[in-house]
Amino acid sequence: MLRRAEAEVLHRYGDLDLSTEPVEAPAADELVDRSADAALLVVGSRGHGSLASFPLGSISLHAATAEPRPRDRSC
Repeated sequence: MLRRAEAEVLHRYGDLDLSTEPVEAPAADELVDRSADAALLVVGSRGHGSLASFPLGSISLHAATAEPRPRDRSC
């Protein structure tokens, strides 16, 4: 499924620098952690579930309200 999604995105937007990696952590936490040094975090919406009419989904809301976490820079 991940490979198909990657292929579709690259077919539509071939000039993107895209990488994919499955993770086991909750999606919202992982996005917040990985975007700590980013200028911008963009998330999409599937529009499913009982919260479909809300302007932000659960992951978007979590990312928008998350406190910055200190990153381990010793690596």
